[in-house]
Amino acid sequence: MGQVGSNNRGGYNACMVNAKLNTRPKPNAPDWFLPAWMDHLHVNQASLARMTGWSIATTNDIYHGRTEYYRGIMNTAATALNIHPFELLMHPDDAMAMRQFRHQALRVAEASLSYRTAE
Repeated sequence: MGQVGSNNRGGYNACMVNAKLNTRPKPNAPDWFLPAWMDHLHVNQASLARMTGWSIATTNDIYHGRTEYYRGIMNTAATALNIHPFELLMHPDDAMAMRQFRHQALRVAEASLSYRTAE
């Protein structure tokens, strides 16, 4: 476990609800997670360029944060990677945890509804 206020993934930060989720970018770091998503999905820059229609140079600039992202870039990248645009603003591990939490919450709600209608 990290020290209080550490930026280590999994470290404790008093501002966090869940100590395992620390998605705040470090100063001067990209504030979105396109490279992490590409790594998670095993997509390289050339593949992303083909999927989006971007040139290799544009893709490289976006990947390395030399080109600021905006809504159109996020939507295009998310569509190519088959994820929601907002998920590009969080680490893939956090997005997967949120997906799992949502899925479990829906199952609980459905079970609760089934229980009430069976009465």
